[in-house]
Amino acid sequence: LMIVLCVTLPVNILLTVNSNELLEMENGVQFLGFLIQILLSLITLLATLSIVVITDRAVEGQSLPWTDAIQQALSKWAKALGTGILAGLIVLLGMLVFIIPGVIFSVYYMFTTYVVGLRKESGIDALGYSKSLVQGQWWRMFGIGLAVGVVIFIVTMAVIYPLNLIVSLVFYNPYWSIIPATLV
Repeated sequence: LMIVLCVTLPVNILLTVNSNELLEMENGVQFLGFLIQILLSLITLLATLSIVVITDRAVEGQSLPWTDAIQQALSKWAKALGTGILAGLIVLLGMLVFIIPGVIFSVYYMFTTYVVGLRKESGIDALGYSKSLVQGQWWRMFGIGLAVGVVIFIVTMAVIYPLNLIVSLVFYNPYWSIIPATLV
């Protein structure tokens, strides 16, 4: 929880509050928004690996400070990034061929980050291990992934829409725009 609160949440809030402004500006600022999205993805990967390390230790009955978990996650970060890019390219290729193969591969490779975090495997080996975890229960994993995705979408929208409403009222409403202007 500390990792999510300290690492991922601030970047998500920053991106949410600035997303409308970044999309409406010139190409240079859109590129800045793109860089922020990449940074967010990299930080989220680090947070996920840290949570995997902490969970693994908790299952073994040990505790691990979150700073040590981040250090251990950093040692696996490059392998997880490379494996994630490889999985993403395979899923993208499947989507380009026909949407169904892309969906099939995305379910097969849904555990790759966790495999890299918990095992000493990466690349093709991690993808193969993730696929072996899913085989025989593809539909179940698809359903769970879909359900989790819907819940995350609903929670995200419940947070983003009020923040965007506040930003719109304060920065885009002519009556409210006096307040930020007087603060500057």
